[in-house]
Amino acid sequence: RTILARDRANTPRPLDEGVSLLKQMVRNVAGDARILAIGVSAGGPLDHERGILSSLHFPEWRGGPLKKIMETEFNCPLSAES
Repeated sequence: RTILARDRANTPRPLDEGVSLLKQMVRNVAGDARILAIGVSAGGPLDHERGILSSLHFPEWRGGPLKKIMETEFNCPLSAES
């Protein structure tokens, strides 16, 4: 596999701002291409199967159902690693 594009940004504290930023970053990287899958990395504990965050540094993100939100938005699988 070849990585065609990457994006990086500082994480906003509020979960809703962070999710909005992630959605925009996915769109920026994808451009006009069809999104087949999304991979994310999050620092701290993470429920890999359900994609639920348990951020140690950002309590506002704890319990955030990132996988469900992003898979619903982009209609593709999301893989999350810590």
